[in-house]
Amino acid sequence: MKPSIFGARRLGFGVDAVKAPAAVTDAKGYYLAQLAKSSAFDASDLLTTDAAMDLFVARAAVLKSGGDKAALAKFPTTGQLLERDLELRLGRIVAGDRPLIERLALYWLNHFTAALAEQPLGYFLSSFEREAIRPHMLGRFADLLIAATMHPAMLAYLNNRNSIGPHTARGVRGRKGLNENHAREVLELHSLGVNGGYTQADIIELAKAMTGWTINIDPKREATAGQRRAFDPSIHEPGVRTVMGRRYSDTGREQAIDILRDVAMHPATARYVTHHMVAHFVGDSAPPDLEARLARIFLDTGGDLIKVVSALVSDDALWSLPSAKIRPPIEFMAASAQLLGSVPMNPKPLISLKIMGQPYLDAAAPNGWPEGDEAWAAPDAWKSRLDWAAQVSSHVERPMAPAELIDRAFGEAPSAETRAAVMGGATAAQSLTLLMLSPEFQRR
Repeated sequence: MKPSIFGARRLGFGVDAVKAPAAVTDAKGYYLAQLAKSSAFDASDLLTTDAAMDLFVARAAVLKSGGDKAALAKFPTTGQLLERDLELRLGRIVAGDRPLIERLALYWLNHFTAALAEQPLGYFLSSFEREAIRPHMLGRFADLLIAATMHPAMLAYLNNRNSIGPHTARGVRGRKGLNENHAREVLELHSLGVNGGYTQADIIELAKAMTGWTINIDPKREATAGQRRAFDPSIHEPGVRTVMGRRYSDTGREQAIDILRDVAMHPATARYVTHHMVAHFVGDSAPPDLEARLARIFLDTGGDLIKVVSALVSDDALWSLPSAKIRPPIEFMAASAQLLGSVPMNPKPLISLKIMGQPYLDAAAPNGWPEGDEAWAAPDAWKSRLDWAAQVSSHVERPMAPAELIDRAFGEAPSAETRAAVMGGATAAQSLTLLMLSPEFQRR
């Protein structure tokens, strides 16, 4: 298989014969060059975090005043906002020239799962990616960890917004107290990993340090969106904290940040982060020394993620191991859109992802969507993919001829069985469906 085709499957969303011809001679260089490009994107019709805050509070005020149906109907639903976000994401993949950047954005969104799609607090989900993930995902891991941890989407999802220092005035007189959930997930899922050497005492100490990091969404309070996001010292648990054997002075707002910076550079974090990155982009058959090399680069460079990703892209193991991992539904949908040159809108992408078992930005648990194939290989999962591919194929106005399809998607790479199946389709739509369900298209 040509490196350009192999790289497109492993690091992007498949080959696009228009934007990235199979004739690209320096496949590694093509993806390394993308890391020097901006990871941001123009999203003037999506909510910023402050706009989401204002919208949520305005909606809450209507509910507090009696919940007039006509007034509530003027507010967008979370589903409507996520539908637009997904359409823009797929369109960006089709029209853009940074497939690796888009893959990395999806990867880090899953690493730092914040799923609130069934609640109005889901207003914050789109800005979470644009303001916390993308600006830092090619910088220092510590900055990414802090930005993701302290964003309103995460504070709401893991309930740190309701965590109050037990020895503060509000903690003493109120019913709410310390919430350990966010601190636990920071250590277990976002940094050190479950075997990272921390204890329950470390979780409690970090939770105390994180008190005060909250959002105030009480509509009775007159405040700007920025003030509603500000650190609240009145609920911050006072005192020196000890986490992983290190003592941290009571510096208020900075106490949790200081802890996170140290946790981000712990050797266990380097191993955990690079292990998951290798599992995602290479697979379970990757040599153990690849993870070790990346972990060493992580530590030697101060958690410089662009250097870690560059080393991964440059490593021969990434280019030599077979494509074995099943694309999760969102990547399957994106790859299909790239193949067709446009975003399939019938059936609707947001509904289709839910049917295929991966509702958009709404993972069932804080550990996000699994990397293992078993999550996507069940018979029902394959049937939902088949149904979606068949519906999409039936709505393509001018489907490509089978030979053109094969050449566009795989070049000379498909197996004889896949080529025969696609060429043998009774109709152009059936050939397209068979190609989209082929092992070469389903795996990366």
